Amino acid sequence: MSGQKVNYYLKDDGTFVIENYNAAPSFASFFPGIAGLKGIPMWAYYVNRAQGVSTFGIKNKNQAIMEFYPANTAYTLVSTLGFRTFLKIKKSGKTINYEAFKVNPCYPVKQTMFITSSDMSIEEVNETLGIKITVRYATLPNEPVAALLRSVNVENISKANLEIEIADGMPKLIPYFVSQWAQKFMSTTIQAWTTVDNFEKTGNPFFRLRVDTADSAEVVEIHEGNFYFGKVSDGKSEKKAGVIIDPQVLFGSDLSFEYPREFFSYDKKFQYPKHQFADNKYPCAFSYASVKLAAKKSFTLYSAAGHIESVAALNAFVNKATPKYFENKIADNKKLINSITDNVATKSASNNFDKYIRQTYLDNVMRGGYPITFKDGDKSASYYVYSRKHGDLERDYNEFQVSPNYYSQGNGNFRDVNQNRRKDIFFNPKMGASAVKIFYNLIQIDANNPLVVKGAYYIIDVKNPYYKNIAAQIVNNSDKKKVEEFFKKGFEPGQLAMFLTGEKIKIKVSLEEFVAKAVVNAQVINDAEHGEGFWVDHWTYNLDLLDSFLAIYPEKESDVVFKDKTYTYYDCNHYVVPRDKKHVLTSDGKVRRYAAVVKSDEKTALIKSRKVNPNALRTKNGTGSVYQNNLASKFLTMISVKLSCLDPDGIGIEMESDKPGWYDSLNGLPGIFGSSVCETFELKRFIEYFKSVLEKNPSEKVSIPEETARLVYGLAKLLNTKLDAFSFWNEAETLKENYRAKVFTGISGAEKTFNAQDIILFLNAGIKKINEGLKKALDPKSGLYFTYFRYEAVKYRQINSKNANGLPCVKVLKFQRSPLPLFLEGEVHYLKSEKNKETILKHIQKMRASNVYDKKLGMFKVNESLKPESLEIGRTRVFLPGWLENESVFMHMAYKYLLEILKSGHYDEFFKEIKTGLVCFTDPKVYGRSILENSSFICSSAFADAKNHGRGFVARLSGSAAELIDMWLRMTVGDKPFSFENGKLSLEFKPVIHSSFFTKDGKFSFKLFCSTDVTYVNPKKLSTYSKDAKIKKIEIVWKDNSKQIINGSVIASQAAQKVRDVLAKSITLYY
Repeated sequence: MSGQKVNYYLKDDGTFVIENYNAAPSFASFFPGIAGLKGIPMWAYYVNRAQGVSTFGIKNKNQAIMEFYPANTAYTLVSTLGFRTFLKIKKSGKTINYEAFKVNPCYPVKQTMFITSSDMSIEEVNETLGIKITVRYATLPNEPVAALLRSVNVENISKANLEIEIADGMPKLIPYFVSQWAQKFMSTTIQAWTTVDNFEKTGNPFFRLRVDTADSAEVVEIHEGNFYFGKVSDGKSEKKAGVIIDPQVLFGSDLSFEYPREFFSYDKKFQYPKHQFADNKYPCAFSYASVKLAAKKSFTLYSAAGHIESVAALNAFVNKATPKYFENKIADNKKLINSITDNVATKSASNNFDKYIRQTYLDNVMRGGYPITFKDGDKSASYYVYSRKHGDLERDYNEFQVSPNYYSQGNGNFRDVNQNRRKDIFFNPKMGASAVKIFYNLIQIDANNPLVVKGAYYIIDVKNPYYKNIAAQIVNNSDKKKVEEFFKKGFEPGQLAMFLTGEKIKIKVSLEEFVAKAVVNAQVINDAEHGEGFWVDHWTYNLDLLDSFLAIYPEKESDVVFKDKTYTYYDCNHYVVPRDKKHVLTSDGKVRRYAAVVKSDEKTALIKSRKVNPNALRTKNGTGSVYQNNLASKFLTMISVKLSCLDPDGIGIEMESDKPGWYDSLNGLPGIFGSSVCETFELKRFIEYFKSVLEKNPSEKVSIPEETARLVYGLAKLLNTKLDAFSFWNEAETLKENYRAKVFTGISGAEKTFNAQDIILFLNAGIKKINEGLKKALDPKSGLYFTYFRYEAVKYRQINSKNANGLPCVKVLKFQRSPLPLFLEGEVHYLKSEKNKETILKHIQKMRASNVYDKKLGMFKVNESLKPESLEIGRTRVFLPGWLENESVFMHMAYKYLLEILKSGHYDEFFKEIKTGLVCFTDPKVYGRSILENSSFICSSAFADAKNHGRGFVARLSGSAAELIDMWLRMTVGDKPFSFENGKLSLEFKPVIHSSFFTKDGKFSFKLFCSTDVTYVNPKKLSTYSKDAKIKKIEIVWKDNSKQIINGSVIASQAAQKVRDVLAKSITLYY
C-alpha cells in the first residue's frame, strides 16, 4: 500500500467507496441490526481497518460473540482479533504464505471498502500474487437465528493455475453466556466453565458455558449457545468447510495471534487435524479449504457465526445453509433494508441528497423505532420495532439493548426516542395519536418524567370475554392451558410469537394474525424506568409530537386535547427534595445544590404492590384506581409546575433536579444553581398553544386534581401581585415544594374545574412573567440570547438540616446572576417562539457574525469559547475546544438551527446554509467517512489540530436524523399539508424546493405515507417558494387505477381523505 492515495466517492446506487481505506483516517460504524419482523437481530460494528468487523453479538455487550472493544482499542486490535484470511498459494512449484487485508509493504495491493445502508464489503487486489479477494458481510434476516454472514471470494486474476489453501475466520470466539465483565476482569478463570459441544460428532461447534458462573446454591445449566460453520463453493460443486476451533492448530504457541505459524510453517499441505481440543479455553472459529484454481476462476467460502437455541436447531440450520442460501439471505438483507429506506425514496438533481435522506431515515428508525400497525377487524394498535439506544464503539459508555426476539424492540432515552418519533405520523398515518399518548403518559404529576423508555408490553386478562375469541384460535385444549399461563404475565409481541413457535402451538390462523388479535385486544403498558435525575428539557419535545399529529389530523385537535380522557401520569419512586434538603454548604465554604433527587423505599414498595400498570398514578393517595384525565388537564398541570420552576431572576427554568437539559455535558450546572432559557422559550410556546386551543373551544372546561388546583390558585395570586423576582421565586418554590410533597404517593382523586376564560387569564399572566424575564436574557453586545445562567448565593444562613450526602443545608437569602458564554441551543428555541420574519432575518445575520459560527467550515458551532468558565460547569469545560460538546459543530443542534431557518420562511437563507451545513454536500476527504452518515459532532476550527477540522466523529444514531427528516418533509410537503375549515378537510402541498434540486427535465419526486409516489413537474425549474411558482393542476392515480384531475393546487374533501387513508398510488402536481 506504500504510496497509495486514499480516494472517496459515492456511486449512483448509494454505495460509498473508500479506496485504500487502511490508510484513511480511522472511523467506526455499524450494520443496521434489523432482521425483519420475524427475525432475530444481531448487532455488529466495524472500523475501516483490516477486515472491518471488530465485534458482534446479540442483545447487548454481555452477549458478544466477538469481544466488544471501544473504537480506539478496536482500531488497534481488529487486525489481530477481527476476521483473518490466511492463504497458502502454490504457484509454479513455489508456496507463498500470505495474509489478506493487512498493511503489507511487500506488495503494492489496492484495498477498497464499500459501504451501503444494509451491509459492508471489502476488496483486495494483489497483482503480484495474481489474486483478488472480496469479502461481504451481512446480518441474517427473517430467521429464528441471529447470525453474521460472511462471504469470501478468491479470484485468480493471473494467467497461471494456482493451488490455494485458505484458513478464514476469527482467532477468538466468545462462548455463550460469558459476560463482558468476565471477559475484561476474569478472562482466564472463566475458561474453566467453557465447553464446545457437537463438534466431534457433526463438525458443527456449539460454544457455551456449562453453567451460570454465579456463586449460588442454585446451579443453572446453560442450554443455548453460539455457533460457527462454513461452506465452500466454486460455482459447480459445494462442500462443507473444515472448521478449526482450537487456536493452537493454526497459531501454535503464539497466543498473540500475530502469525499462524502452524498453518504457515511447512511448504507441504496443511494437515487438517482429526481431533481438536477447545474446552477450558477460548476457542477460535476458522473455516479451512484446499482448492485448485484455474486462471480467471474463483471460489467462495461462506461462513456464519451467531447464536442459536439448541444443538438440534444448529444442525438443522447448517444443513439448510447452502451457498445458494447464503447468497439469497445476503440479497434478502439488502431488500429488507431497502424496503425501509424506500419509504423516503427521493429523486432530485442531487444523488448525494437523495441517498442521504435514505440513510438518515434508516438511522432515525434505528434510534426511534419503526411504527407498525396490528389489525384485528376494525380494531388496530401501533407498535414500534427495530429501535435501540445508541451504544457503539465510540459511544462505549452506553448500555444498548437489542431484543433477540421477533418484532424486536430495544431501550432508549426519553429525549432521543421522543425526537426521533416526531414525524412518524407522516409515514404511518394509521398510528393516529399513539406517539402523543405514549410520551404524555410518561409525564409525572410533578411534571418530571422517567429517563429510560423500555418499550411496550401487553397484558391480557384471560377472564375477560374478549379472551374467548383469542383462545378459539388454538387447536388443542392442552395448548390452550399453556397459552393461558403465558398470558398471565406481561408479554411483548415477539415473545408471544416465539413462544407459539417454540412450543409448537397449533393455531387456526397465521402467526401474524394471532399475534395481532392478542395485541389489539390487550392492555398496553408503555414501560419505562427512572434512570437517574430529571432532565429539564424532556417535556418540551412532547408538543412537537402533537404538532405533527395535527398537521395530518387537524380536525381532531378538540378530540385529542379535550375528549380523550384516558391519559395517565407516570408514577415514580424518586422525588425532588425541597430547598432545605439540597441547598448545601460545601467544605470549602461554597453554597451549592447537590443530591436533589432521592429514592423513596416506601414508594418503591407501594409501586411493587400493584399488580397491573404499577407505574401509573393512583387516587386515594396511591392505593386507589389509576387516575385518568385529558390532555388539557395535563397541560394545565405541566404549565403550573414549570412556571414555579423559573429561576431567582425569573429568566430561565431551574436545573433543580440534578440534571441539565439537552446539553448534558453541562453536568455541573445544576450544582451551581444553573438555569436555561431554552425551556423558558418552550414554556412560552406551550402556553401560547394551549391558549389558542382554549380560544377555539371557549365552552370547554378543564378539571384537574384538587392538589394541582391549589398550586394554580397560588401561582395565579403570585402572578397578579407586584413582587420582585427573588420574592416571586421564593414564594413559588414554597408552593411547588408543598405540592410535590402532597402528590408524591398519589392524589386524593377529587378534582377542581376551571372554565376556559379563567385558564386564559392565568396563561396570560404566565406569558407576561416569562416575557419580563426573557428581556434580561438578551446579550446587549451580540444582540443574541444567553442560553444558560449560574447563580451564586451571596447571602445565606445555615439551618438545622443536612442533605442526603450529609452536607449541612442553608437558606439562601440573595443570589447574584452570571451568564455563560453564547450557546447555539438558546437561539434555536428563540426562533421556535419568534414569529416576526424581519426580526428572525436580523437574528440569522447576527448569528453568522458571532463566534458561534465557524467561518472556516460554514457551520454553526454548539457554543463559543468556554475559557472564561471554571471546570465546575461540567465536563464540557474539560474537553478541548472543538471536541465533543465544547465548541464543536454538534450536528443535532446545528441541524435544529437549520430547521428553524427553514420553518421561519427564510428559504434562500436555508438553502445557502445547507450547501456547507449538510454533510452530504461536504468533501468526504475532509469529513473522513461516508457523507451519507451523520456524526454526533464535527471537529470545528477551534480545535488545535487543523488536520481534524471538518472531520466527523461518533457515528450516526444522533438526533440530527430527526431534524433532517423534519427538513425533508417541510421541503417536500410543507409545514401543515392538511387543513380543516368549515367542516371540510383539504390537502395542499406547499413544497419548499430550490430550483437547483429539480432534475434536468424539471422534476422532483418523493414518497408520501411510505406508499404514494408524488412528483412535481416544474419545466421552468422555478424555486417552488418563488412568487411565480404556482401549482396549476394535480393528477391523482388511485390504487384501483382510476384517475382524478384537479385544476388548481388544493385537494379537497373526499379526495383529501382518501389520500390520507393511503389510497392514492401516485400524485403528480404540475407548475
